[in-house]
Amino acid sequence: VLLLPEMTTHLRTAVFCIAVVLTTTASSPDTERGEKEVATEDLKDLLYTSMHNIVSLNDLVTELSGKIAHLTITSASISAEMKISKADSEVAKTSSTKSWRT
Repeated sequence: VLLLPEMTTHLRTAVFCIAVVLTTTASSPDTERGEKEVATEDLKDLLYTSMHNIVSLNDLVTELSGKIAHLTITSASISAEMKISKADSEVAKTSSTKSWRT
């Protein structure tokens, strides 16, 4: 959960860099027209793949965050039940000790 902003920042930076390279390559006067078209298509594919990966990773982080929240709630519930059970057993132990002494 704490890595989500960092991951998103890094992924956005990568996509931005790819976009800059894409626009630089597309407007570069020293490359042949055929090479420029191939490089532009490759970079467009890379940009599309990167954007798709960002969406997939965001979905995965969201899913894992939900699972962590569920585990945290379950753990807290079990801990509370254990405290109640321990308190009940202490009360029962105290009650049985008092009735034995009287």
